[in-house]
Amino acid sequence: MRKPARRRARKEPRGSAGDLRAFVSSATVSVAMFDQGMRCLAASPRWRDDFCGGARNVIGRSLYDVVPDLPQHWKDLHRRALAGETLWHEDRFERRDGRSQWLRQGVRPWHGARRAIRGVLIHFEDITARVEAEQALRKETAALARLHEASSLLWETHSLKEGLDVILSATIDLLGADKGNVQIFDPGRKVLRIAAQRGFEQDFLEFFREVSVEDNTACGRALRAGGPVVIEDNELDADYAPYRSVAQAAGYRAVVSAPLLGRDNVLLGMVSAHFRSPHRPSDTDLQRLDLYARRAASFIERFGNDQALRASEERLRLALAGGRLAMFDRDIRTDMHVWSDECYPLLGYRAGEVVPSRAAWMARIHADDRDTVQEAARSAMRDRKDYVSEYRILRPDGSVRWVRARGRFLYDGEDPVRLIGLVEDITESRQYLETQQVIIAELQHRTRNLMAVVQSIALQTLSTASSLEDFKARFDQRLRVLSRVQGLLSRAGNEAITLDALVGMELAAIGSSEFRHRISSGGPSAPLRKSTVEMLSLAIHELATNAVKYGALASETGRLSVTWEIAGAGPDRRLQLDWIERGIAPPPRAADRERRGYGRRLIEQALPYSLSVETTFELVADELRCAISIPLATNEA
Repeated sequence: MRKPARRRARKEPRGSAGDLRAFVSSATVSVAMFDQGMRCLAASPRWRDDFCGGARNVIGRSLYDVVPDLPQHWKDLHRRALAGETLWHEDRFERRDGRSQWLRQGVRPWHGARRAIRGVLIHFEDITARVEAEQALRKETAALARLHEASSLLWETHSLKEGLDVILSATIDLLGADKGNVQIFDPGRKVLRIAAQRGFEQDFLEFFREVSVEDNTACGRALRAGGPVVIEDNELDADYAPYRSVAQAAGYRAVVSAPLLGRDNVLLGMVSAHFRSPHRPSDTDLQRLDLYARRAASFIERFGNDQALRASEERLRLALAGGRLAMFDRDIRTDMHVWSDECYPLLGYRAGEVVPSRAAWMARIHADDRDTVQEAARSAMRDRKDYVSEYRILRPDGSVRWVRARGRFLYDGEDPVRLIGLVEDITESRQYLETQQVIIAELQHRTRNLMAVVQSIALQTLSTASSLEDFKARFDQRLRVLSRVQGLLSRAGNEAITLDALVGMELAAIGSSEFRHRISSGGPSAPLRKSTVEMLSLAIHELATNAVKYGALASETGRLSVTWEIAGAGPDRRLQLDWIERGIAPPPRAADRERRGYGRRLIEQALPYSLSVETTFELVADELRCAISIPLATNEA
């Protein structure tokens, strides 16, 4: 029994090698069997065709003789397999005749008796198609990533030149070009002008400063074709002959130009890539270039629209600033507010100090006006009419501004969803209106007072006149003084009037020469603003008129003192006027009501409101004291 077993053991290796040879020789895959000296023992037909160029005389020959192009690192793999390793390797196989393949090589030892390594089996798989597909996919992915990166940069840039540089850089990278340029189309002259470039000298830029549709450059042909144009080799392109010397000097042989088309195929520009050597981009490259060109056109179109929008916004901003207007926008559903920059200073906030909100707005509205403002908004929303409201803004520094708000509600069906509007600072116009109303009322009152003054002058003149001629002369003189006073007031807009001139004018108007022993006045020269003159003259006139009619000048024992001085320093300087009447006879009840009525309201209410002055008015049994304090900072401004 033992001897047959030994015989089987001796025959098995020979049978196994033979079977292996038979399997390799008939295999449908690319495989070959080699001994320890790398001599071929068996080879499949596929291996002979794919790897040995169809040679049939390979059996018994060394692999390195049959395929002398094998690189050294492949031979190293074979030695490692003969030492017992099983190896797989992918590599590009470059043949001496210029052909190349991507091969996947599997190398493993085969064994004989007692598991001794007798040689190697080499399996080859041509993976060229797979590798090229993977490379194309990687290239496509990289191109799309570059396009995405360029798109992101275009959205972030606010400069046309910077954006065009991004477009050009992406195009050159995409096509593997050496240089290039981007041109912008001038629809008025129907020419292309270079707006961005890389790699060109001034001579080239000057030569191609303008390109028209009649030119036979790549750009000119692309203009006519309305699509990409490729010049593979300008040395062989007959139509490019007029530009060949320029191309040689600039160092390029091939050009690819693609038009940049906006909406409705409106031509916006051209992107061109230049190559040092003859070059023809693949169809895939041209497809990617089309994607880049579309994104570039979108940027140019958007940038143009953004520029127009920014210009429009700037014009609106200037209009709002010039008109002292502020814009607001409130989303009623979310209660989100948007304010223009003018809203913050109007409400007494620093720019960005608060987040725009209804609470921040209402906090600045005068407490006495809030209910009116809210009711106006509710009424406008309810009745679907425009919102209009005038109210006061109380700022942190204590100043009060009048504003007029106008707005319109927008609706989604029956529900209001948005309120947009404008707010206008009307403080000056409202003060002007109030001043005009005061002046009109005062003119009416002054006319009556003027008649009373004339009557008083007549009576006083009559009581001291020695004859009718004497009365006429003195009375006429006083009327001329009164006329000059009115003329001085009418010229207030053209001449600077000082407080001493104003006081002297009003005292002269009541015939101060008749009371010169009972009137004392004096103080420094202090020029007054027109608005100050108008209102202050009304107050002094009211005081002077009442002094003649009911006060110190209506009594033989009465005395009037009018003095003024400048007090304080710096921004706190003030012009202080003191009007003091002593020895006042008890007035009749009607006269007392008048003296305590209009004149007092004028001094205690109208003056502080119109001129931001401080006033006091004290009337006791036989004495009147009135003080008017004018801030010089306001007056001098």
